[in-house]
Amino acid sequence: MVNPVFPGSFCPPTYGHLDIATRASRIFERFTIVCSNSDEKSYWFTQDKCMQLWDSYKLPKNVDVISFGQARERGLVGSELLMIRGIRGGEDYAYESEIMKYNHEKFEIDDFLYLISNPDLMNVSASRAREMAEQPNLLELSRVVSPMTVTALLEYALNIQNLFLVVGRPGAGKSTILEEICRQDSSSRWINTDNYSDILAPMAAEHFVGENIVQLAIERPKELSALIGEQWLSLLARNLDTLRGTRNVFVEVAYGLAEDKKIYRFVGGKVLHMSCSDPGEQRQRILDRQTPELMPFFDIIPDLSESRQITERERLVMTELETDDDITKTVSKFFERLEVPS
Repeated sequence: MVNPVFPGSFCPPTYGHLDIATRASRIFERFTIVCSNSDEKSYWFTQDKCMQLWDSYKLPKNVDVISFGQARERGLVGSELLMIRGIRGGEDYAYESEIMKYNHEKFEIDDFLYLISNPDLMNVSASRAREMAEQPNLLELSRVVSPMTVTALLEYALNIQNLFLVVGRPGAGKSTILEEICRQDSSSRWINTDNYSDILAPMAAEHFVGENIVQLAIERPKELSALIGEQWLSLLARNLDTLRGTRNVFVEVAYGLAEDKKIYRFVGGKVLHMSCSDPGEQRQRILDRQTPELMPFFDIIPDLSESRQITERERLVMTELETDDDITKTVSKFFERLEVPS
């Protein structure tokens, strides 16, 4: 009986790896991805972490992900194995020749199946993903790995313990709570992306003569995103780059889970959702703060129920924080839940 396996360090797993796994799943009734690290190399992530990151991809149901140790326990060794590998181009052929020789001599594997990479994914690799994280290049990174993997890479590359995407409808108290968190914890930083409007508004005004950027965000969001999207991401990347070594970084983007923007692709592996248990209370807060221009966003931004559905579908991790209590209690509740020392 032949046991097909797709081995590698997968540090991290990429959309290129996912493509190979998906195509192989159509050939075999079942097959196994084996996460394995060599003692001769250093890695960003452990085998267990790489296995966790595979969970952030939508793998076919007939695919298992295990460690090298688990593979040995299951008897997935020796001549009964069929090793699956992906080939991207000419350089890979020479490298795979060495891999074939090594696995034959060390594990007695004789059979190999090579799948040519999808042309759209020829330039996708784990090493490239790590390079994108170190820069950081959020747009390119989002094109090669899952949102959860983006967050893991950025946390490692920038030496950040927790990178949160903070979302929620207007009136939830996001800015107030984040300001207090950062006041209590000197190693936490808050990026308020609302401030980017001041920088990007002139560009929008020049293109959309006589129209307000807030109104554009409501009425013509796709056109606005097409105009300022890359510049917005560039500003965020620069902000993140200045916060290397920070314990907790909070990126506030109220509409971060909105389907028309999908900001979670860039920094959304860990989502912090803030809301009141009573939506009416949030609406009243908007009026009390005399910011009625934010009211239209209330129905555009996903509520808690919608956010749960999106994060489950996209395999993100979401922490929910109710903001009904006073600021001190709410912040204490956050620190307790996340086990982050205040």
